[in-house]
Amino acid sequence: IIFKNNSLDVIYINENPPGRTPTVNMNTSNNPEIIKDQKTNTIWKLWNFSNSMIPANLSRSVAMESNGVIWYCTDNGLVRITNDDRWEIFTGMNVQALSGKNRNPWTTGLAIDKADNVWVESSDHVVKFDGKQWIKFDTGNSPLKLVRKICPDKNGIVWFCTFKSIIKYDG
Repeated sequence: IIFKNNSLDVIYINENPPGRTPTVNMNTSNNPEIIKDQKTNTIWKLWNFSNSMIPANLSRSVAMESNGVIWYCTDNGLVRITNDDRWEIFTGMNVQALSGKNRNPWTTGLAIDKADNVWVESSDHVVKFDGKQWIKFDTGNSPLKLVRKICPDKNGIVWFCTFKSIIKYDG
């Protein structure tokens, strides 16, 4: 990472730069690897890009709504897993608000607030999903810029940590 003339540049030395087009997982079913711990007889299920609909292997975060619905964040989008094990995939291809450059999201984290709104860090903006609608917050409609952490509190306030500040959102 190089800082020069008040700008940031990334040079890739030991790996390839990110792709210019979204990677699409063509899997339409989930066949997790089953792992049994020999000491405790605990059964584990392992889902990844190869054996499921997950949009990318890099895990960013996981959170649960009050009704038990699980949200899982990867580098390339989100997975919503309902109580009856139905999966929905949300990427820049099917949710415009998640799109970054080239319709490729770079979802880096998520949190769920007291009202079960899902808040997503997505490249240069934040997205809120209220169960029906995806709302994008960026420098055009909010003070949010370069959000690195979203922290809802027990009172319904959502806190955003950025490189330069902490921001409070109360609706």
